Amino acid sequence: MPNNPTPEAPLGPRVTDEELAAWRVLCNAATPGPWTRTKPERDKDGFSMGVGIAGTLGKQMVYASPPGGQFPSADANFIAAARTALPCLIDELEAERAKVRELEAERSAVASDYGRVFTEGK
Repeated sequence: MPNNPTPEAPLGPRVTDEELAAWRVLCNAATPGPWTRTKPERDKDGFSMGVGIAGTLGKQMVYASPPGGQFPSADANFIAAARTALPCLIDELEAERAKVRELEAERSAVASDYGRVFTEGK
């Protein structure tokens, strides 16, 4: 479960290095992408060039065209983890981007102050 920063320590990691490493292992073990919701094309003999990765009873499918084969158990683990991992990663990215914007604003203010001090000091 991702760490949640406290108001006193808002810059702590929301996603730990261990979580990132575990999610990377899941990504690397799953059937290679890209995955798509559209059925892959057929080859010259009429066979589908893709494999079903996941599906529902309503026949909604996810497909891939992996050159090295498919890994159903690893795909299931990846899909299950993605529901938790993706929102955490989005939160982390949004927080990092907000911090970058904050630092850029601070840098601009310092540069502006420096320019004023430098000009007034002449």
